Amino acid sequence: MTIRSWLFLSVFTLPLFVSLDTSSIWDSNEAFYVQTPKEMVETSDWIVPHFNDQVRLNKPPFSYWLVATFYSFFGVSVFWERLLTATCALASILAVLNLGNHLFSIRIAILASGIFATTFRFLILSRRSLIEILLLALLLWSLVFFLKWTRSPRSIYLYSGSLMLALAFLTKGPIAMLALIIFGIYLVIFRKTKVLKTSSLITALLLFLVVAGSWFIALGIEFGWSPVWEFFLIENLGRYTSIDYGPQRGFFYYPIVFLGDFLPWSLFFVLSLLYWLLGVRKRQGKKARQSMLFLGLWITIWIAIFSFSHNKQEYYILPIYPAASLWLSSFLLSNKFGRFSALPAAFLVVFASLIMATAMTILAGPKIIWWLIMVPSLSFAVFIVQNKWKASVTSLSLCFLLAFYFYSEPLEDFRPIRKLAHKIETLENNREGPFQAGYFKFACPSLTFYLNQPILQLSEIEEAISALSAKKRTYLIVEKLDLQNLMRHGTSFYIVGTAPLLRTTLRNLIQILKSRNWMHSKSWTREIFLVSNSPID
Repeated sequence: MTIRSWLFLSVFTLPLFVSLDTSSIWDSNEAFYVQTPKEMVETSDWIVPHFNDQVRLNKPPFSYWLVATFYSFFGVSVFWERLLTATCALASILAVLNLGNHLFSIRIAILASGIFATTFRFLILSRRSLIEILLLALLLWSLVFFLKWTRSPRSIYLYSGSLMLALAFLTKGPIAMLALIIFGIYLVIFRKTKVLKTSSLITALLLFLVVAGSWFIALGIEFGWSPVWEFFLIENLGRYTSIDYGPQRGFFYYPIVFLGDFLPWSLFFVLSLLYWLLGVRKRQGKKARQSMLFLGLWITIWIAIFSFSHNKQEYYILPIYPAASLWLSSFLLSNKFGRFSALPAAFLVVFASLIMATAMTILAGPKIIWWLIMVPSLSFAVFIVQNKWKASVTSLSLCFLLAFYFYSEPLEDFRPIRKLAHKIETLENNREGPFQAGYFKFACPSLTFYLNQPILQLSEIEEAISALSAKKRTYLIVEKLDLQNLMRHGTSFYIVGTAPLLRTTLRNLIQILKSRNWMHSKSWTREIFLVSNSPID
């Protein structure tokens, strides 16, 4: 690789590491992977994870162990969890680079890495969801080592792949085994099945079983085998087949998610797929056709497996984006799109940047820095219609970099949990005796991290009424509708704090833009309330 290529790689990895500790913990998943390792260090119990002083066995502990190790050496801080997440994201990008070089060429691999690194869902998760990004990195590197093993007789590649797969199993459980399906597809398409006859497979299998099974055996010895069976039968099989976790989605949920989460590259992916099906593949060499078929089956089978799942979450299909990036890179560098075909992507990025800059102006006041994002977004539009793919990726990466760097701190005014936790601590200054705090329906598990004590997690009106009727001083975070519901029940309480919460869903955005008051900051937010059974002194 040339110095220019390394510079290119460096640019699109910058958004992963900028402003890591500026934002407070907002996402519920991140709260688990910040607080659980903290309790692990405090209790010195590295076998049985706890969250909010409650046993938490729904996920294996490898991600907790990593964060807890950082805490042990450097102290408890959100920064270390986010640095670890960003590092795993970087490892995922480098894995895509290796896979692309193995399947195609270093030229295609470099562009694929850039496309993947500027994918919306990947970037968002890289800043808030350690378990998903860690799992992705381990799965991708297991594939890298397994594919290297098919080219070389060296068993170290096989053992390395087995170790990565075992650690992936220790991160999120049986879902890791889907990597073996992907590898099996590769062996069949490239006619490499003869490598399965090697005697090293037994050693690799034993390595996997020892590492992947270590925690489950330790848990069974300490807790009995019931939690182990519950993990596999309820948390995994049950969640897949019948048990409700969150809203139910239709069978075609994931193709729609792909189109949104792989933006803006999904627009080109759809076109490339149509061209490929209409005969472009006939002009490719044998290896390229095999690689494209392998990637296509990787994407199709992963989506199909999770489409049959009873529970669906958008991040379940994160591992298809590396495959989609490799597919698209190969196609883009061997075929030219017309300028008209690139206009939707150009418009989308410019429009999204315009909306973000306008929103920041309304929410935080007029400043020139909010509008700097328009420079790389307009550059993206110019480069993309000219089929200058590396320049397009660089411009898009700079869009994300500027957004994360300039927007993170002002947006903290609209992330209320850390602020409300500080309000509770202020109210409790110079007061004697214990207090309890938590939330009613409005999920904010990060409150336990900021208060450094267990919290109430209430979902029923009776629970909230009981908590506010207790003799102990109580604080609850509630939304407006739930506040009104408490009032209708005649519950006695005081509103001791409020904070604005930014509306972030696409549906909210459409409603805001349709309203006449879209230039007013209150149209972009809703109010969150802190209530207590004790008045402000």
